[in-house]
Amino acid sequence: MDGVRRFTGTDLIGLSTGQRMPMTGHGWMVNAFLSEGHRLYESLLEDQVVRNLDELAPVLIEDLAESFREHILVTDEQYASAYERFCVSVISKAWTAGTSDALPIATVPDPLQDFDETQTLWSVDGREVRLSRFGPWERVDNSGLPSMCNPRVVLFARVYGIGTVRAIRRFGDIVAGLLQSILRSCSIVEYCDRIELSDIETHSVLPYVVDDQWPIALPLVQDCLSIYFLLPAGKNTIHHRTRNALQLLIEADRQPNHAIGLALCFSAIEAMLSNSKTNITKSLSENAMVLLEPEVVHRQAASKFVAELYNRRSRVLHGEELNHPELLRTKSRILAAAVLIAMLQRQDFLKKCGAEAKPKEFFTELDEARITASVIPGVEASAAVKLWRD
Repeated sequence: MDGVRRFTGTDLIGLSTGQRMPMTGHGWMVNAFLSEGHRLYESLLEDQVVRNLDELAPVLIEDLAESFREHILVTDEQYASAYERFCVSVISKAWTAGTSDALPIATVPDPLQDFDETQTLWSVDGREVRLSRFGPWERVDNSGLPSMCNPRVVLFARVYGIGTVRAIRRFGDIVAGLLQSILRSCSIVEYCDRIELSDIETHSVLPYVVDDQWPIALPLVQDCLSIYFLLPAGKNTIHHRTRNALQLLIEADRQPNHAIGLALCFSAIEAMLSNSKTNITKSLSENAMVLLEPEVVHRQAASKFVAELYNRRSRVLHGEELNHPELLRTKSRILAAAVLIAMLQRQDFLKKCGAEAKPKEFFTELDEARITASVIPGVEASAAVKLWRD
């Protein structure tokens, strides 16, 4: 197409939130970047922008592409004014205050005692996550709700922030899945002491959370939101391992297939506890044993339970183990939840002590606790010990 602008390596200036700079009334500032070679604009935007947008980006690649299509495909003579209109278009979309729809995150008893249903769970850089209200579940068939819950008593959250409609919606979708998964982790561990394992539902749409679980759950929710959204890329820390585990558990909870859900639960456990590339079974079983079982007399049973569960997980994936995959998934999800909670408790303990959570020190601490039959400081007793004590 003669006369239409061809983009070279120095032509395109775009947007990124890789660096946050002061801007009147907002927490982000546009950043310049250069394109690489001749590409179609969709590929250029994808390659040069989307990888630099973090989870709190006020603009998405779709927003950039939309404004790009509207303003930049012009002749050379029109390019300067067109590019200016492109920037104005993107900025006008990005620097707008918005809120998500109500996001269902849990079902609760009716009534839930002494609970502030409008409290702010998390706030940073102009983005907030707030509890919204109690209300009825809006799906007609109520499918996916735990059988023990009342579908008319659902807790909702909303996200607020500066960004395009798409960006706020995407942020809300991520937050909803994250909150559901964290609350599920908190609730299913506590249920170990209350109901039969076969009655615990680990992959329904919404978790069921009762009154006395909220004081435990809310601090963990706040920690997980910060870990998930605020970590810098490219580092190997305990927080990064925890973030990877959170992502895997979100996907595990969405899986209708028990074998895949089971595999994702153990992948989450590996992300947090694996310190060996050659003997994963031994590494996971011994580390989980030390982290979760405070009584030495039960540690051998804990290690044996984790090792056997991991081996059965492998057989399920290979099609060799077909008996009770749902119960195996439930046990794996409870184990993953208990490990996650223990990791968060330890990280909170270290933070209060002014120390940093590093993988090398953590695994050394686990080895020493195994040898000396001691416990990990900051980790509280977990109801998940029922998995191997019964």
